[in-house]
Amino acid sequence: VHMRAALLNALTLDHSKLRTAASMAIASVAKEDFPDLWPDLIPHLLKMLQAGAPHLVHGAMRCLVLVSEEITDNQVPHIITNLF
Repeated sequence: VHMRAALLNALTLDHSKLRTAASMAIASVAKEDFPDLWPDLIPHLLKMLQAGAPHLVHGAMRCLVLVSEEITDNQVPHIITNLF
């Protein structure tokens, strides 16, 4: 749990390469843990998007892109539920 929180916190860093590295790590964990062990992942990313700060929006968008590339077909409905 602490690792997930640290990864999400890394998405808020000023340096874009660190945000991308965190996004890659989050995508790898999400492939195994989302949604059962990490149900608040997508809601957290959506809150970052709504915050409006450029580095938060970039971090969240980069993460969503990478997560969408990693997840399985069984996980897609859980993302759609949160987005729409």
